[in-house]
Amino acid sequence: MILIKGEGSKRRFLLGEKIMGNYFTSLAPKEYFKRYLQFGPLALAIFRAIEAKNIAGEEMNAPLLDIGCGFGEFARVFFESRVEMGLDNSWKDIIGARKVDRYKKLTCADARALPYSNNYFNTVLSVSVLEHIEGADEVVREVYRVLKPGGKFIFTANTEKINDLLYWPKIFHNINFGYFEKQYTFFYNRLFKHHSLWSVEKWQHLLVTEGFETKICREIICRESTELFDLFLITAWPPQLIKLLIGKRWTWRPKWFREWLVRKYLCFVEEDPKDGGSNLFVVAVKPNDKQ
Repeated sequence: MILIKGEGSKRRFLLGEKIMGNYFTSLAPKEYFKRYLQFGPLALAIFRAIEAKNIAGEEMNAPLLDIGCGFGEFARVFFESRVEMGLDNSWKDIIGARKVDRYKKLTCADARALPYSNNYFNTVLSVSVLEHIEGADEVVREVYRVLKPGGKFIFTANTEKINDLLYWPKIFHNINFGYFEKQYTFFYNRLFKHHSLWSVEKWQHLLVTEGFETKICREIICRESTELFDLFLITAWPPQLIKLLIGKRWTWRPKWFREWLVRKYLCFVEEDPKDGGSNLFVVAVKPNDKQ
């Protein structure tokens, strides 16, 4: 099923400024963190809040496509009103995203073959999705095609460095349990379906090869935050099981407990990596002279 909305007027949404739509408001990292803690596991709340604070620094133009929108969890936290299009390859998640009401239209399709016209979108967003797609280079090629000249491709993606920054492999390494160190990393990547866990250099080369001009390419999610994510993964299972039952995550946390978590862990959300990170934040532009 292909759902495409006409372009209409060229609305813009800037940080903290209401211009014919106010698609999102630039919030402090603390606010993104607090929003995620209302329904998401702590591990994911830390990870996504860091991504949100980096993405929030970028001006975006409509129409916007969110690749890998899932069941709308990130959009629920990040956007204040609906954007033009969300895409995912799971009908179940598309149904969940519809309930969140952050997308005007939703498409169930493969991101490696986007069902949209050439030069259609001004912004394409993807939040920690590309590493889960086998042949992510095909997605980048398709994004270039559907972007208008001057359009932005804004994305985050786990890189191969995450294997060196996880908590439990480090513990196994320190106690000379090399076999368990390798097995944990192997099953971690199997669990999260990491098919395109690439280096920063490979991402940079791919973007240039496909014709993009890279404006920002920086590593985010520092070692400490990545270790916390891995350490607290065990607490993510109850909300994940609930998602399987009702189509969205839910967790019970009294307000006082959420406030305590913010005081305790906000420093990890606010900290920027000093020696690299497990995730890549990229803003790439399709040059105006390219069709």
